[in-house]
Amino acid sequence: DYYKKELEFQKQIDKENNSKLLNKEVKISLDENDLLITFTDSVNITGDLNFYRPSDYKLDFKIPVQLTNGKTQLIDKNKFAKGFWKVKINWNQIGHDFYTEKSFIIQ
Repeated sequence: DYYKKELEFQKQIDKENNSKLLNKEVKISLDENDLLITFTDSVNITGDLNFYRPSDYKLDFKIPVQLTNGKTQLIDKNKFAKGFWKVKINWNQIGHDFYTEKSFIIQ
């Protein structure tokens, strides 16, 4: 089990390094109705968004990346309880795996 966990941890580090080295950035913003997740380079992206509520794991959920205008995913703010959230973003783009984490607050 230890070896398997070590390999998974190394894969995670590699994904994060890919994001930094290849300058793949993901931006989080909020408008009046939606959480917006914007990929700065959005060619052929597949992946998932894991939303994590540190204060209540029962609110955690996962959805696939589905870009609405070619680079941004809109998620209705009503899906989120008010407070602090984290999103763990795993995506694949042209055969490379990427990972980043972002935090946001729903008012």
